[in-house]
Amino acid sequence: MLKPFKKEGKWGYCDEHNHAVIPPRYALASRFSQGLAAVAVLGPASKAWGYIGETGEIAIAPRFQEAMDFHEDLAAVRTEAQQANGSRWGYIDKSGSLVIPPLFDKVGEFSEGLAVVWKDGKAGYLDTEGRTVIEPQYAHADPFREGLARVRLADGAWTHVDRHGRPRNPQGYPEAESFSEGLAAVRPSPQGGWGYIDPDGRTVIPATFEKAFPFMEGRARVVVGAYPHGKFGFIDKQGNPIVKPRYHEAEDFQHGVARVKFLGGDWRHLDSGGNMLIPASHRDNLLFSEGRARTLVDEKWGFVDRTYAFCIPPRYDEAGHFYLGLASIKLDAGHPSDGPDLDMPRSEPIRKPRWGYIDPHGAVAIPARYLMAGSFSEDLAAVKVHAWFGLATKWGYINRSGEVVIKPAFDFAYPFAEGLARVNMGGHSGRTGGVQGGRWGFIDKNGKYVIKPQFEYVSWFAETLAVVRVGTQWGYIDGKGAMAIAPQFDEAYNFFKGLARVRIGDQWFYVDPSGKKKPLD
Repeated sequence: MLKPFKKEGKWGYCDEHNHAVIPPRYALASRFSQGLAAVAVLGPASKAWGYIGETGEIAIAPRFQEAMDFHEDLAAVRTEAQQANGSRWGYIDKSGSLVIPPLFDKVGEFSEGLAVVWKDGKAGYLDTEGRTVIEPQYAHADPFREGLARVRLADGAWTHVDRHGRPRNPQGYPEAESFSEGLAAVRPSPQGGWGYIDPDGRTVIPATFEKAFPFMEGRARVVVGAYPHGKFGFIDKQGNPIVKPRYHEAEDFQHGVARVKFLGGDWRHLDSGGNMLIPASHRDNLLFSEGRARTLVDEKWGFVDRTYAFCIPPRYDEAGHFYLGLASIKLDAGHPSDGPDLDMPRSEPIRKPRWGYIDPHGAVAIPARYLMAGSFSEDLAAVKVHAWFGLATKWGYINRSGEVVIKPAFDFAYPFAEGLARVNMGGHSGRTGGVQGGRWGFIDKNGKYVIKPQFEYVSWFAETLAVVRVGTQWGYIDGKGAMAIAPQFDEAYNFFKGLARVRIGDQWFYVDPSGKKKPLD
């Protein structure tokens, strides 16, 4: 389906990939409907409307003052009438012939074989042959939907009429919506709430809502609390709550997804069961680990599963990836308990441990008792705690049961790789979040130094070698701390499949574990 686009003040049409199909050359353009689109071209004194086909050919020459889309093979157009009191609306067929004369002040598009027309300030209905089916008598009239149309009576009340103009409720309602999916939202009394009726006018869902909206895909938006400051939720056709009223804004379901948000928050996406999910347009950047991917909503972290539905709601200030069945999380500053719903973003300062670990179902596996917590690797995780009677903070390591297996003694600590973990002594946090100063070394899983802290920087071990910095040069050490490749590089990266990428000056190349140079492919 082609869609209109604007460029340099002119309108044209593009495809779903935004590639121009019909160049921009029209003053105005509407969407395609039934193979034709209304377009306006500049005439000597004003715009003239006509219709084009999907290849851009003129189907109906521009000669109308206004033009609507085709529906049920007819389109409403405004043209000069013979009467002295100016132009009127009528209808044309796809050949451009006027099949219903221009006799009306205003008109609507055909729906279910009938169209709303206005004469002398009153609305009625006519059929596709131009015959008046319901005389103009209403203060307002909507298109027919599901055999009924919402109209406003002369006294201001709303009701629904059938194709013969017979009202379902002659007295009407103070407020009402059109029928959708077999039900219509109505407000039976001025001071009462909203509910839903069936096509026979019988109450199906009691009037208990502050505001109610039409059903879409089996779900309807409803408001609880003083509208427009109440909270939005969703119900099914039996009136059962599908999404409890808690959102400040909400949109109808489309293609199984509805958008909702809290006051000042981001738009969230719900499936038809009320479960939060990630829409297709936001899925490309998700990184899955053990069937879970962390994602940020309203400045809170949660996790989605492979169906892109939230299996762990967004309620954490920070979160790591899942490894070995556990993920590190930082609890909300204002709500240090792991509550089920955290509606609003918060950033209250707190000076107590808030890091812990959860399992893939969101249950607490290790309580929040750490100042910081890293991901598990090789059955251990680095954690930061208070030490020396609270006078300092140090890093140590715990197992998956939360037991301390390496006492906190390090200024910084990183995950284990190939049986060794890099640790820092004497360093401090830099302004950009990195580690400044101190010396780096490696410990084993007993907490003993295998390589004492002596390097300005070290990477993790990869393929038995680790990158180290001595002064301004980079080299490689083995698992015992011996230099395998002497420091000589201006940049150096970890080994992968037997090669490491390095740079000397402006020259990039590979080295093998013996230090032999190899050109980049």
